[in-house]
Amino acid sequence: MMKDPVTISTGITYDRENIEKWIFSAKNNTCPVTKQSITGIELIPNVTLRRLIQSWCTLNASNGIERFPTPKPPVSKTQIMKLLKEAKSPDMQMKSLKTLRSIASENDANKCSIESAGAAEFLASIINNPNEVWDEEGFRSTKEEALSILYQLKLSENGLRHRVDPKRHSQTINPIVVHSQRVPWHRKVPYAEASVAACGAADEATSEKF
Repeated sequence: MMKDPVTISTGITYDRENIEKWIFSAKNNTCPVTKQSITGIELIPNVTLRRLIQSWCTLNASNGIERFPTPKPPVSKTQIMKLLKEAKSPDMQMKSLKTLRSIASENDANKCSIESAGAAEFLASIINNPNEVWDEEGFRSTKEEALSILYQLKLSENGLRHRVDPKRHSQTINPIVVHSQRVPWHRKVPYAEASVAACGAADEATSEKF
């Protein structure tokens, strides 16, 4: 049963979770039903169909059918642009990056919106910047947050090295690339965060040594 029906460019409606996997994870660019090319990645919510399904669930509650809540709307490019703008302020940077990381972890559509908004280049600029901001506990830095988001965007190795200065951050890039190739998808984010934290500690140790 569809819980979040959306319509793609070919006019066919699918459940959001399934069509997002088809387009973003499996990298397909054709409609599963019509086999026509999908033009654009915008998924339009089919509100009428969703309300009909919810009404049917309510009418059949006595039969054990549970009515699902109205889905949370996906993040828009405009929202991402606002976060990126706020992240340019040193006082707001850490909070904005944490919000971006949370948004990126929700689904592949959000990752695509983040990348299309030009976030990858902005995140790379944070990593390449010699100055960094730490959270209140002093546990994570803005560079680590930026790297964690870049990892979730699943950029190619060449794309990552193109944006991040390999001479200055090779100790950070290499473990991320290795984990991306070896670690199963459902465990990638925790491994990425561990890699970033470990690399950050290694960089600190190297700095103190010299």
